[in-house]
Amino acid sequence: MQLFDQSYRAANHVYLLNSFDVMRWIATAYDSHGLVGFAVGDAVETELPRCDSMQIVAMAGIACIDTRHRRSGLFGHLALASMKKTGLLTENRSYLLCGRMAHAASYRATSRASNNIVPLAGQSTTQWHREIIECIAELYKVTVDPLTSRVIGKGNPIGYPLLDYDATEEEKAVFASVNRDNGDSLLAMSWRPEPPQGWLSAD
Repeated sequence: MQLFDQSYRAANHVYLLNSFDVMRWIATAYDSHGLVGFAVGDAVETELPRCDSMQIVAMAGIACIDTRHRRSGLFGHLALASMKKTGLLTENRSYLLCGRMAHAASYRATSRASNNIVPLAGQSTTQWHREIIECIAELYKVTVDPLTSRVIGKGNPIGYPLLDYDATEEEKAVFASVNRDNGDSLLAMSWRPEPPQGWLSAD
C-alpha cells in the first residue's frame, strides 16, 4: 500500500483491494530500492453490441508509479503487461482498450495513442458507444452514465492523485461531470489498432 499512499492523497485502500475482484493480474517493477510501479489489469473475450464475432476487451485498472520513474514510459509498459498476462492480446487481433481514468494525465496518454477514443471533447457519444459503455460497465462491476462516460462513485473518494499536470480545456471538458469527492472516475475506451467500421460515424 505504500506506493499507493505515495501516489494518492487520502488513498482508498478498499478501492484498490476491490480491484482484484474485477481484474486478475498485476504487473510490477522494481529498482534497487524496492517497488517502483504497479498496474492492475485484465483482458476478456466477450460479445459486444453490433459486433459479428467475439471481441477482446482489455481492461486497465489502477496504476501507480514512483515519482523517480514517472514520464519514463513505465506507466504504459506496466499497464500493457498486466493486460497481456491473459495471452489474449496478440498482434493479429484488434481489441477494445478500456480504463477508468482518475485524471487528465492518464486520459492524455491513452488519447495520444489512439485516433478513436471515447469520450472526446465536443463530440457526443453515439448510440453504439453508449451500448458498449453499458457492457463495459458490467465487466468493471460499476455504474456508468453512458452520456458522459462518468463512472459513478460510491460516495467516498478513491483518492486524489499527487501528480503535477496541466489539463487542456478539452481535457477539462471531458472530466467536467466527474466528482472526485464522490469517488467518480471517467471510463475511456479506444480500439487498437483500428476501430470497426462505423465507430467514428454519427448516429
